[in-house]
Amino acid sequence: MISQKEQILRHLKTGESITPLQAFAKYCCLRLAARINDLRQDGHHIKTTTIKTRDGKHYAQYSLEKS
Repeated sequence: MISQKEQILRHLKTGESITPLQAFAKYCCLRLAARINDLRQDGHHIKTTTIKTRDGKHYAQYSLEKS
C-alpha cells in the first residue's frame, strides 16, 4: 500500500498542483498541509500559493518548484 505522502509526491511530480479538496477526493487525505510539511522535511521544494475565492475565503494550492 502506498502512503498518502508518496501518492501526493507522485501527483506533484506529474506537474500538477494540489489543493486540500483534491487531496481528500483523490487520496482521502484530510491533512494535506501535514503531508506537504513531511515532504518538505524530506528535502522537496514545494511552493504554496494562496487562492482567494469569490466569497473571500482562502485555501492553499501546492506545487513542486521548478528547478
